[in-house]
Amino acid sequence: MRTLSLRERKRTDLDLTDAEIAVLRERFGCTVERVAGRYRVTPGDKVGSWTGGGLHVVVRPKLAIARVLTMLDYTARGGPAGDELSGLAEHDLTSGVAALYARLCHRATRRGVLSGYREATDTLHTVRGRVDFAAQVRRAAPGLPLAVDYQEFDTDVPENRLLVAGLEVLRAAPVHVPEVRRDLHGLRLRLADVPPAAELSPIRWTRLNEHYRPAVELARLLVAHRSVDLRHGGTAAPAFVLDMGKVFEDFVRCAVRVSLGVAPEDFPDGEDGPQQTLDQAGKVVLKPDLGLVGGGGREFVGEVKYKRDTGAGKADDRYQLLAYAVATGLPEATLVYAWGPQDVVEHRVRGLDVTLHLRHLDLSVPEAELFARIDALAEHVRGCRRRAGARSRA
Repeated sequence: MRTLSLRERKRTDLDLTDAEIAVLRERFGCTVERVAGRYRVTPGDKVGSWTGGGLHVVVRPKLAIARVLTMLDYTARGGPAGDELSGLAEHDLTSGVAALYARLCHRATRRGVLSGYREATDTLHTVRGRVDFAAQVRRAAPGLPLAVDYQEFDTDVPENRLLVAGLEVLRAAPVHVPEVRRDLHGLRLRLADVPPAAELSPIRWTRLNEHYRPAVELARLLVAHRSVDLRHGGTAAPAFVLDMGKVFEDFVRCAVRVSLGVAPEDFPDGEDGPQQTLDQAGKVVLKPDLGLVGGGGREFVGEVKYKRDTGAGKADDRYQLLAYAVATGLPEATLVYAWGPQDVVEHRVRGLDVTLHLRHLDLSVPEAELFARIDALAEHVRGCRRRAGARSRA
């Protein structure tokens, strides 16, 4: 089998076939250019592995595997990591994520697989629950069997369906560590009577199912990434692809939310925040990555970019941030880059009472320092909120 080994954002010159070029472009969003009789390949932000047709492609993240796993684990837990990350940094990315997921699933189900009541319909020769007379009439069959509605108590509950959906993503991935593959297979056997979730339905968390939460939330992340991958040319070949831009965005939002001590509805995901439009007709819809919501609407707005910045910000990013400030009517908006100088950068917009803030997190620094910078970013958000409140009262 031919193996192509690449690294996120790093150019590599290769001899390629048309089929190989198609895989690199469709699965990993690579830029492929003809240079001096060879092909110059530059991966984007998608990392992971793909296997098919005698070809194995690996795109390694520029971050250490341990840092990627930490971000995924933190986002899934909604807080600091546990001991499930121990020893996983020695794996490749795909196997490391699969091992982390297996450990979280084992932790969730160690007290037993969650069971609950669900609504069920069937045609039976005995009455169970209540007879569905409307369905019986539609069947035009007055006798047995009877159409009935009833409640079933079993393991086919939304939490387990999401776990199975995550397992299906990883069991279809090229996981090369035998014990991890065995773990995934064993977990699927344990949930053999549960089908995978057809959609990412919200879960109401209580003290009865809270222990499932980290595994379920990581399942959501895996399924969401898989869905995006398939929309961009994915096939049924064994594959596991992460969009590092989305991983970073989810991590920053979760970590700032935790540092602020606010609920998800107060610091929502970009898709879940109040709808914002730039134009009066309401056709130009804006979806900021970050937003703090209060009784009067947005009290902070920001954007996350998985980029390296030299200090002044990229022109397109500044214009996007300005659009957010104008649309929300806020006096400030903040741009968060993955890398860059730690100097505080501010741009006062000429002719408008608006300030654009630039903040830079360095994902390569030690974990304690990274979270100290997250705390500083959260304190900045609090300051923006206070100033927005003072302006609205003036």
